[in-house]
Amino acid sequence: MVNAKRVCWLLLILAPVIAASGCPGTDILRTGNGTYVIEVVVTNNDPVVDGFRYDFADLFIGQVNIRPVDSVADAALGPRDIGAVSGAIDINLTMGTAEPTTLLLSSGAYRLTLVQVAGIDLFDFDATFTACDDFDEYPAQFTQNLYDLEDFGQTVILNVDADTEGTLTITIDAQAFVDAFEAGFTCNLTQQCGFGFNAVPPPCILNFSESTFVNGMGAAFSFN
Repeated sequence: MVNAKRVCWLLLILAPVIAASGCPGTDILRTGNGTYVIEVVVTNNDPVVDGFRYDFADLFIGQVNIRPVDSVADAALGPRDIGAVSGAIDINLTMGTAEPTTLLLSSGAYRLTLVQVAGIDLFDFDATFTACDDFDEYPAQFTQNLYDLEDFGQTVILNVDADTEGTLTITIDAQAFVDAFEAGFTCNLTQQCGFGFNAVPPPCILNFSESTFVNGMGAAFSFN
């Protein structure tokens, strides 16, 4: 992940060079800095009202990447995006809590390019193991993977003004998120999964479709 401060300094260093060349659209590279806060809001997670069954549901947003809208600044940045978070954002879906993160950027407009999800941890204390949608938790090889959301259904723009603070609010529909995650699994209702010491009786998980999950995950995220 690209360090946002290093990229910011790169843009500031390049600004006089690009401006001197007479290239248009270099206002994004001004020396004035703005502050942007990325906050996460969780909805649709009430066990009574929304039917959210998990007693514990946690995940991380490991990366939030952006790029300048300005074509000159975008070219100056090179192939690597700006990492908008310096560390993982820990999100508790059941409590609806997450610590906001603050980013310092040169003035200008930026477009969101990536939201990376990892560390999915779901646990249902009342699970009965009688159906594929009633497991208590899911295998670590699926929950600890990195899942990249790059199609947001819209162009998400961060407008950064010098010496002011803006906010990007990422809203996660908790029920839609777990529905998408559960939909990625193929379940076996009649035969065991695996062999020997690794055999698991039915109902059990046969495999997982990352594309099914990621495609469904997009519906769980909105940006303002």
